[in-house]
Amino acid sequence: MVVTYARSQTNPASTVYAYYDMDGNGVDELVFAFKPGNIFKDYMITDIYTISKDDGQVIRLTDGL
Repeated sequence: MVVTYARSQTNPASTVYAYYDMDGNGVDELVFAFKPGNIFKDYMITDIYTISKDDGQVIRLTDGL
């Protein structure tokens, strides 16, 4: 839905990502953010993922739409 909305705008949208240890447990979380052209000044976080220390499985920390 967000990507469809961004494509409808005249200014190009962009997606960025960063690794950051948000909870200080020594494991970097993967954070995706999206900026729909010049409609918003800042990026909006769209997804956050981490890896389980127990079994190495990827865990999505955000809810899907």
